[in-house]
Amino acid sequence: MRRESARLLERGHTLARAADELRPWQGGAADGLRERLRHQLRALDDAARALDEAGAALQRYATDLAEAHELARRATQGARAAGLEVVDGRVVEPWGPASSEEAQRRRALIPESQARVDRAASLIGRSRARLRRSCDALTDAFAGQSRALRDAPPPQG
Repeated sequence: MRRESARLLERGHTLARAADELRPWQGGAADGLRERLRHQLRALDDAARALDEAGAALQRYATDLAEAHELARRATQGARAAGLEVVDGRVVEPWGPASSEEAQRRRALIPESQARVDRAASLIGRSRARLRRSCDALTDAFAGQSRALRDAPPPQG
């Protein structure tokens, strides 16, 4: 998306240069064309900015997910090293016989291990919520841009 944003900005610069070449042209038709070009340039700039924001939001989300995945992997490894298991996000004792001392030791380690697993899950949740807010704002922005383009007067010609 960020590449598309850059392409749109470059096309906008090309359109702006073409509009500059029309300056010597005078009259009502010229003024109308220049106004439509200005409107299109604003719309192009707004769309490029929104695409860039969308790309940045997705990039942040991917980074957060990678970080959360690594946190979850480490938390799971730590739980296993302590003789515990992680099942559906919960740290539990494994099935099977164990001495009372071993069972007590494992139970004592559950809260710390669970906190590590919860941190990873929390990071995913916060990241998902941040992406949702960005998507909602961008959906509104794109809808507004779409409305503005649909409501724009047709070209005269």
